[in-house]
Amino acid sequence: MISPMHSRIFSIYSALTLVMALSSQHVAAEDWTQFRGPNRDGISRETGLWNNIQSKDPQLVWMAEGVGNGYASLSIMNDRLYTTGNSKNNQVLSCVSLKEGKVLWSQPINEANKKHGYPGSRTTPTIDGDRLYAVSSDGAIVCLNAMSGQPIWRRDFAEWNGVMMSQWGFSESPLVDDKVVVCTPGGPNGMLVALDKMTGREVWASKLEIGSADGQDGGNGDKKSLKDGAGYASIVISNCLRVSEIRRMRKVCGAFGSSRNQPPSVNLWRLAAKKTVSTAKNTAQINSTRFTGQRQARRITK
Repeated sequence: MISPMHSRIFSIYSALTLVMALSSQHVAAEDWTQFRGPNRDGISRETGLWNNIQSKDPQLVWMAEGVGNGYASLSIMNDRLYTTGNSKNNQVLSCVSLKEGKVLWSQPINEANKKHGYPGSRTTPTIDGDRLYAVSSDGAIVCLNAMSGQPIWRRDFAEWNGVMMSQWGFSESPLVDDKVVVCTPGGPNGMLVALDKMTGREVWASKLEIGSADGQDGGNGDKKSLKDGAGYASIVISNCLRVSEIRRMRKVCGAFGSSRNQPPSVNLWRLAAKKTVSTAKNTAQINSTRFTGQRQARRITK
């Protein structure tokens, strides 16, 4: 199993290889401003990398140390790289020079490292102009100056009675959408919240009843079919039937939708995802949709 530190070194090396390979062809590198890229779809619009690495192996240019341990990815703007990690005493957001691998600054985003399973940071910083946004694993969203790392504002998820669905720490990279930044405290007073990105002031908070008698909990009336708290995914924006909505796909808790064009307290839909374990290969079930491998198998639905 790859350790968080080895994974972090590999990630930085991979990101740098991409930038250096493209720059060698005099192609302007695309900024990678948030989790999974500009559109949160994991797709880069840059071309030419494959032809470059076929001709010769990528060369290690530098290796950065001192950014801490964790599971965060990288964001890039101009000649700076941002990531988060656990240092000795705090969870920190660090800025690294892409040209020489020098750590320009590291700023704590919590007061102390929280003790939870699989210790380490989870959040990939979101870049918006001259500001950075991140969620600490102990449950707070912070805004920092992208050049200096100086804190601008902070909101604790406890303000919405926020809770993570497990003991493994909050795992989210916040989404900037126009004038707001959206995150998931996972609490009864705010499953999703939108904050003014400049000040941190609450713009809206969307509440979600966990379970109901009308079958919205997955069809069986079980109030525990949707687990309390935030899940293990980050928010994305989709456009469905010309209605732009914020959709949160949550691995275990199900899916949750909240409209940008309707009052923010209105939840458009929710979906409880069922988890299936199979005794044969390639069998999976999500709700009523089933994907079956070559052999039929006895399925155990949990």
